[in-house]
Amino acid sequence: MSNNNITLGISFFIIALLVPKWTAGQCSADAIIQGPDSCSQTVFLDLNGSSPGFSFTVNWGDGVIDSMSTSGLYSHTYQSTGIYFPFVVVHPCGDTIYPLSVNCVVIQDTNVVSGTMVCDTSTHVYIPDSCGSIQGFAYIDVNGNCSFDSTDIPLSGSQAIALSDGNYTTHAFVSQSGFFELFVSATDTYSVFIDSNAITNMGIVPSCGYSNGVQAIAGDTLLFPFTCNNASFDLSIDVYAFLFAQVVPRCLYFTIENSACSPIAADITLSLPPELNFTGTVYTYYTDSAVSIPFTVSGNDIVFSNVNMDPFSQLHGCIMVTADSLSTSLGDTLCITGTVEPTAGDVDTTNNMDVACGVVVTSYDPNDKQVAIEGVNANGFVDANKTMEYLIRFQNMGNYYARRVIVIDTLSPHLNWQSLNLVSSSHPVRIIHNDSIVHFIFDNIWLAPKDSDEAASQGFIFFTIDQNPDLAPGTEITNFADIYFDYNPPVRTNEVISIIKDPDTPLGVQASERWTIKVFPNPASKNIHILLSNSTEANIFLYNTSGQVVFNTKGSDNVTIGVSNLPAGMYLLMITTNDGHQETYKVKIN
Repeated sequence: MSNNNITLGISFFIIALLVPKWTAGQCSADAIIQGPDSCSQTVFLDLNGSSPGFSFTVNWGDGVIDSMSTSGLYSHTYQSTGIYFPFVVVHPCGDTIYPLSVNCVVIQDTNVVSGTMVCDTSTHVYIPDSCGSIQGFAYIDVNGNCSFDSTDIPLSGSQAIALSDGNYTTHAFVSQSGFFELFVSATDTYSVFIDSNAITNMGIVPSCGYSNGVQAIAGDTLLFPFTCNNASFDLSIDVYAFLFAQVVPRCLYFTIENSACSPIAADITLSLPPELNFTGTVYTYYTDSAVSIPFTVSGNDIVFSNVNMDPFSQLHGCIMVTADSLSTSLGDTLCITGTVEPTAGDVDTTNNMDVACGVVVTSYDPNDKQVAIEGVNANGFVDANKTMEYLIRFQNMGNYYARRVIVIDTLSPHLNWQSLNLVSSSHPVRIIHNDSIVHFIFDNIWLAPKDSDEAASQGFIFFTIDQNPDLAPGTEITNFADIYFDYNPPVRTNEVISIIKDPDTPLGVQASERWTIKVFPNPASKNIHILLSNSTEANIFLYNTSGQVVFNTKGSDNVTIGVSNLPAGMYLLMITTNDGHQETYKVKIN
């Protein structure tokens, strides 16, 4: 570990407390407070009166009162951290200015201890604790010289994570250049490590005497060199889509990851059901740079061929789709299948296919939150001890680019916040995690306005998180998020509610039904057996990776599917009970 001091590269931050013209008696004036700058404790007050004869008394909120004889730019340095409420009295008429038009203020968000947002109906100035950053590089040390140079392979798309006292604190993606930066408090010591699928699945190991998990403080620059001893690879795909709208285009998101020490040319196929219409718009980017990737349309398939996937890289994408208004009805469930190839030589072919199912709606809020378990909507009754999947979408509905977007998610106390795993995001994001309050911060996102570019105006966060163990039946897991576009008041998403089912009570009493399903063996070569509890009747469909139905039946109790005549590969088994409850399973046929 290198402990070289670094210079903080934190951009000037404007609180922007803009006060509209205030008229009472004969006085009107406006004021803007700017700062603090780069974690300092100094702010700047820009005073403007409508008359040259106006003077001002400024109460800074910390016991200091200054008199200003003219309009102008004035500074003030606070002596301690905290939240302050300054106000200005305008003379000669004695009017007091309060910025009532601003009720949410974006504050300095590099301090992991105190948070990133203060909301109220008064002017706020937030002075953070001293703050800084830990920077570093994560890479495969190809030439074994223990330095990071041009011949090495960056671990782009991996995640750098800082722990404070064993608690998850903050998180950042490793860029395509191998660089990461964690914004932390300058007063604490952190344990920093690299979290990557390649470390888990490909067996890459730290080299040069370094360890994956080092103690660091603000100002440190860290090196994380790894050695790759495995020539095989692991391509994976994730697809996310919980709602589809008629007429209005929505993004169907996907992420491809290459966990390999060598570049791979990937073929990606997104298979749509005939009820979904592809608009022809595609938006793709690698971990931290946009890229235009050619595609073809073959029937209901959107195909990206020979896509260059650098070692340990991630490709994120969005295709715009609408639900056909003639062939779909409200509440219909549509499923999309995504596949990535080649599979020959892939160490784990179970993640080369993914399925996302969504419900058809006629109108929707473009800033929303959805919940699922194993790709199936979980806004309702769910089983205990399951991993929850949350998708937060946001869209810039304004008339100019949003430079910064912050999503604040206060997690349910019934979720294990330390298990949170960011699966994917539409743009590079950093995370500040303070117990159950999670801040997803998109710096310099420059999100386009909707009327300018529909696809580029949208973004998303997709993460998974475990339930607390053995939650009692009837426990409600509620969740929503607040989305901040620059300095505007927050946009609150809908609230999703997942209720733990009672396994010993007929679910007709619980507004669902009592049933359990067992599917075995998996992988299978001759037969797939399905056990349905308590004579539950269900519709059973088996789909191939092109979205075609290769088997369907209706049955109860025990159902056997013969698969010996089917080509080897991944399949989707969808089971829907008579009351509409649905579960999906990925099955492999050898």
